[in-house]
Amino acid sequence: MKKLVFKLITILFLVLNYISLSHRYKYWINRFLGFAFVIRNRSSFSRIGEGCFISSDIILHNPHDISIGDFSEISRNASLTTWRGDTCDNLPLIEIGNNVSIGEGAHITASNFIQLKDDVLLGKYVTITDNSHGHSDATDNLVSPLKREVVSAGEVILEERVWIGDKVTILPGVRIGEGSIIGSNSVVTKDIPKHSVAVGVPAIVIKKIY
Repeated sequence: MKKLVFKLITILFLVLNYISLSHRYKYWINRFLGFAFVIRNRSSFSRIGEGCFISSDIILHNPHDISIGDFSEISRNASLTTWRGDTCDNLPLIEIGNNVSIGEGAHITASNFIQLKDDVLLGKYVTITDNSHGHSDATDNLVSPLKREVVSAGEVILEERVWIGDKVTILPGVRIGEGSIIGSNSVVTKDIPKHSVAVGVPAIVIKKIY
């Protein structure tokens, strides 16, 4: 009986160890592919800093308009795109600072300027946009959304150490102040002052952090 129990424990240990190693194997394969992607595509970007990791399945449009600082990470299935609208005076640009972490499935799209300063953390499935299809007026309503002019209502700036929860949407013309936190599923439509916690649709400040 004791031998049988010992054999079962040994088998269970080996199975669990195999599962653990297989997950670790997949993790390191993904890390390797990400670092290889950075090396292979470094020249395609405006800038990629030292020690960056970009998941190899990222979706990119106009990467030459995208700048990424040192030791920043972009997780799988993220999408970073820039578009030149006819009325935009500035070069479309996404500027990502140092030690920024962008979660899985994040979507960042710029036709004006989006900046994520140092130490910003984005959760999963965050959307940040500074643009829209058309002006949403009566004239635009007669045109297919895909054929409308890409227009921007203003830059989006996330200052240092901002933390954005999962599935947050940040709309054009918004600045989120230093050290602020945005709760999951919120929609940010206006500026959030520094050292604040904001939640809701639209997001409102519910707490100050001092």
